[in-house]
Amino acid sequence: MEHGRREALEKILLEAIDETLSLLLSERAKEAIYAHMERYYALRREEIPRSPDRFMACLERIFGRARPVIEKMVLKKFYSKLGMGFIERKDWDFRDYIVSAGHLEQVYE
Repeated sequence: MEHGRREALEKILLEAIDETLSLLLSERAKEAIYAHMERYYALRREEIPRSPDRFMACLERIFGRARPVIEKMVLKKFYSKLGMGFIERKDWDFRDYIVSAGHLEQVYE
């Protein structure tokens, strides 16, 4: 995937995460979560698209059993922003959906 396309997808993913966390919590709580992830897990917001597994691990530690619900909401928002429908796959994790969306997005151009 070319650099410009990857950056655009990363931006859209971060927007989806921001919007989901703000919707579920609040703007201040979202910022507190990002600060917590950076301080305790060395994961900056900007690194999330390239470290989706670490992001999911952070959400698991912070939200426990609510993590899958948050994950699905983020993915639905992400796919929607790409103009694609989200289809839940039994054996897929967050990374699988992100990688798949990047490949599928090329088809829809």
